[in-house]
Amino acid sequence: MKRIFIIIMVYGLVCGGLSFEAMAQSNLNGVNTPSEISGLPWEIKENRKEKVYPILISWLDLPYTPLNDGLKLKEYLAGIELNEGSASLTEEERAKLNEVLLNLCLGFSTGVEEDYFAFRTPKGPEWRIQQSHLVNIYAMKGMEGGDFSYNTIFAEVLKNAVGERGSYKNFWKGICLDPKVLNERLGEEISIYIPHYGITVKKTERFELFKTEYTEPFREQSRQEEDKLSAEGKIGEASPFFLEYWTYQQISFQESPSQRSVYKDQGTLLLADIHLLVERGQDQPPGPVFIRFYWSPEFKVWIPCGFTVGKLNGVSGYSKTMGAAYELF
Repeated sequence: MKRIFIIIMVYGLVCGGLSFEAMAQSNLNGVNTPSEISGLPWEIKENRKEKVYPILISWLDLPYTPLNDGLKLKEYLAGIELNEGSASLTEEERAKLNEVLLNLCLGFSTGVEEDYFAFRTPKGPEWRIQQSHLVNIYAMKGMEGGDFSYNTIFAEVLKNAVGERGSYKNFWKGICLDPKVLNERLGEEISIYIPHYGITVKKTERFELFKTEYTEPFREQSRQEEDKLSAEGKIGEASPFFLEYWTYQQISFQESPSQRSVYKDQGTLLLADIHLLVERGQDQPPGPVFIRFYWSPEFKVWIPCGFTVGKLNGVSGYSKTMGAAYELF
């Protein structure tokens, strides 16, 4: 899996009140030091506790909408307003966006094969699987046997993703997508390092790969911070906290006509950027997820074209299954 690692140094976060009774003795104003914190199921490296703990608690304390109630989830998604400045959507485009977001949530929670592929390979375009990528997964996992036929490889990879024991089963438990709630609870300081929370729709006349637009601002901010510390004679004193992002692109599946073909035909692309916080299952901490879709005018569907997940470095619990769970993107 091609992964792009970006280190983003973050200074702080304004967050809402805590609701965890077991941790009520520790607050974000420093009454108790991070080393006195107890009750979390994950360990935090000592030199990162001061910065990491408040952010982790604010993520845990968000009002997540559970994914095991389909009706409630549909109502929640339909009620999310587009971010200010977004391009307008037709009634059909918005309805189809709500539909693909529902499929996204179900795909990473039910463990049902049909739910995942309804999100990842929506009906309309022709889809082909990138066999070379599946071979790499097959080899890296040390799967036994020498049968590298398409059917065998795909069956093995799929078996590890879906089903009762697959990595998608209960991987997501809940989501928080409301930009008003996220900005109020998490504050704006961290927003300079990550895309706007919620749903942002834009029409662009420039074709760019997802990784280019997403990662370069982080690289530039990191360079500026390093230069500032160096000028102050504080080399090596960077913030002991950073976010790590893994960016996945169209690796496993390729649609036809492609995104580039749609751009050439239309001269523009209608994009929907989705930035949410995910409550994860499988004993893993919550974290941000950023997904981009583009609209296919021919097939009237939103097609995923970029996928980024984030984690707090220095916090245990983000096991390798987090990366493995997204291998079929």
